[in-house]
Formats: sequence, C-alpha cells, structure tokens
Amino acid sequence: MRRTTKSFSPVLLHDKFKQTKVKTKIINGSPSPVYKGLESIECLQTIRIMATTTDFLAWLSCIDLSDYNDVWSLYHTVSDLSDYSSFEIDVKEETNGTKYFLKSVECDDTLMLASEKARQTFLSIIETEYCEGMDIEGYYAYHHAMEKDD
Repeated sequence: MRRTTKSFSPVLLHDKFKQTKVKTKIINGSPSPVYKGLESIECLQTIRIMATTTDFLAWLSCIDLSDYNDVWSLYHTVSDLSDYSSFEIDVKEETNGTKYFLKSVECDDTLMLASEKARQTFLSIIETEYCEGMDIEGYYAYHHAMEKDD
C-alpha cells in the first residue's frame, strides 16, 4: 500500500534575505515544499485566488479586447446569454433577482452582473468604450470588411 504523505531530507530555499531549511513532503508521489514564515507569504503571493467582482472596468482591464472578434464575442455572450469564444456566462435565478456571472479564460476573476440593469449597463459600456462610436453590429461589419480588403 502506498503512503500519500511522507517527509524526507531538508531542502535549502534561497531567499534574498536568508537561507532557510524547509522539509519537503511527498504528496501523491510529487515532492511539494512545506513553506514556513516569510516563504509561506511569498508562496501565497504567487497563487491567484479566483474572486467575484462587480467592478466592470477592473474586470475589463484584464481582458484583451484589441481584436474586433473578441469585442463581438463578449458583447453577444452577455446579450444572448450564450457562450462565445473565450467567454462564458452563467445565469442564476435567486430570490432577490437574476444574477449573471461572466468568465473569461484571460481573467481569473468572475464578473457578477447583479441585475438586468447591470447587464444592460455593461453592454452599453462595451459599445461606448470599444466600438469606436458604432453599435456592435456596425463595428463588427466595418472591421470584418476592412479585414477582407487587406
């Protein structure tokens, strides 16, 4: 029978402040360092915790929307309540109303649109900030036609 956790000889971790002896554990056959003190804080700083946010602009800032196809996909994911390209949306019916949870492969955080009004505001922001003064369909058609000319 295989043991899932055991300890063996110490490993030296180099830190710009000091050297620390840290035990290494074998977890399911793979060595995994056990960090202590400052090292544990440094280790945790490298792990992104997936969070839910309602801040439209902060969430949009971690998405690359330089391609018109991505702008169109994001807009239609939210407007059609259907997954497009790298965007997914989950709709949750709750006692206090419908909430929409938007995810992207580019962003660890999930954007929560807490109401229908928030969803409509988000769609408006996409058109205002990314569609160069056009509605989403005009923006897509224009860039698609320009791409064919190249």
